[in-house]
Amino acid sequence: MNQGKTALIALAAGLAFCTGVAGQVLAPSDYQAREQAIATRLSSARKGCAGLAAHPKAVCFAEANAGAKIARANLEASYRPSAKARHRALIVAADSRLAVARVRCADRSGTARRTCETQAMSAWTSADADADARLKTAEAKAKASEQSLEDREDASSETLEARYAAARRQCDGYVGKTRDLCLLQTRAHFSRR
Repeated sequence: MNQGKTALIALAAGLAFCTGVAGQVLAPSDYQAREQAIATRLSSARKGCAGLAAHPKAVCFAEANAGAKIARANLEASYRPSAKARHRALIVAADSRLAVARVRCADRSGTARRTCETQAMSAWTSADADADARLKTAEAKAKASEQSLEDREDASSETLEARYAAARRQCDGYVGKTRDLCLLQTRAHFSRR
């Protein structure tokens, strides 16, 4: 049993490492190294599970596989960061936790099993809703940022047009060649922007 716990602790430490870098963009060599580390931790965790029997062994394997799936999804979200990649990582985590919970519930019977499965589904539903909410929030922020940039560009353009019109009106106070020179200088000044 100690080997299983040791493997799970190592897997948990690896998961913490992978989720801590979710906001950073990884180089391809870092990605490959971390992918290999995940595979190594999974192999080690599975070897730790081999000494167990029956249901504890099934739970141990489910936890090892779920941990590897979560770590890979987080790694992918780090390598190709986007709101959708982060959403996928959250969904994989929720699905993996549900799979582990179902395996844990399998050795129960009757009401205890139904209660266990209901709690697992409730946790999954909550995690799924949270992932969807985070995706929608990220998309809304991106859209708002894009709209804000467009608004600033429009405002800048309108301000420039208003300044040009005001400068042209100032030229109207002059007569003849002075007015023509003023308009020419005004056009030249505003065409550079």
